[in-house]
Amino acid sequence: MSNPVMQDEHPLLVNDATSLAILNGTQTQDRRLVKPQPTPLGHIDAINYGVCDCGKTWCQIVSNGPTPDGHSNQWEMVQCSPFGKPGDVLWVREAYRVTYHKHQYRYRSTPPVVEGKQPKWRPNIHMPRTACRTLLTAKRVWVERVQDITEEGARAEGCVSADSIASDRYWPTALDTFRNLWESIYPGSWDHNDWVWCCEFERKDGAEC
Repeated sequence: MSNPVMQDEHPLLVNDATSLAILNGTQTQDRRLVKPQPTPLGHIDAINYGVCDCGKTWCQIVSNGPTPDGHSNQWEMVQCSPFGKPGDVLWVREAYRVTYHKHQYRYRSTPPVVEGKQPKWRPNIHMPRTACRTLLTAKRVWVERVQDITEEGARAEGCVSADSIASDRYWPTALDTFRNLWESIYPGSWDHNDWVWCCEFERKDGAEC
């Protein structure tokens, strides 16, 4: 009988737009740049996955290009996934503040209408686990080139096309929207067709953070 796979937790830093899209159910995938980027010298023969000692997904890329020491294949180890492994819990880390009244948490992506002086918003990186309001379950974790994303994948990222919004500034397809958003975060990455970590997730119904 095999041992059960342990379920780990990992923080997921998001901006206000992503937090709101997750809450609204319009975003079910997320992509993050692989750092550092692998540098295979030739055709990609295989992409292998496993779970490392830290409990996260690791990825190994096999290239058929010659290495400087004369070997026929080059193995490129990609760092562990920021999303952990399938089945792990992601707790959403977003901008927040603590109210003066009863030390309640408020979130910048969905601020309530209040009057009077309020504390300053705190950056997502400073959010403690106790302030989390959204939990996700990682369903799939994989790597691909950023240009491999499809129109369906772009929509799963919460991106929209011109026929779904009314705005003076929009892009013809969700894929165009994603490309321009990605370039605003990682300049030059789209043209380089960088490697990215990808995660498909779902919200944990009734979860208490």
